[in-house]
Amino acid sequence: MEFIREGQQVEVSGEAEGGFKDKWYTAKTIKISNRKSKTNVLVEYNQLKASEQGLKRYQNNVNPCHVRPLPPKQPTQLAFQYYQVVDAFHNDGWRKGRIVKGIDGELAALKMFKVHFQHPDEKIDFGADILIGIMENGLITISTSR
Repeated sequence: MEFIREGQQVEVSGEAEGGFKDKWYTAKTIKISNRKSKTNVLVEYNQLKASEQGLKRYQNNVNPCHVRPLPPKQPTQLAFQYYQVVDAFHNDGWRKGRIVKGIDGELAALKMFKVHFQHPDEKIDFGADILIGIMENGLITISTSR
């Protein structure tokens, strides 16, 4: 686990919590443990709380396959394209979807987009400031495959 260190800000797949496969939550790594060829990462979620009162952040041991580094900062004027796969910040985590419509204006100048999610099947409007291009090999990519 050379790419993750204790105390580092990361993203954790919702699948690690039995939730959505295409949803990612920001968290801080607390401890990395190796026992009998099994590695676990103790994370503390940034937005998820341990109780209804919300006094303490939720912590959990997760498999490292569900942990990835934070995406790099993207240009503030990133031009999105129709059918581009993006991550949208929704309900305390990043969720994978596809841009299906621009709202009010030409695509290159748009600030609002309709994003389609598969699980569950729904379409939600988002501002460009809470969308990021999907990362592959550390680079933000434009994916227009259907």
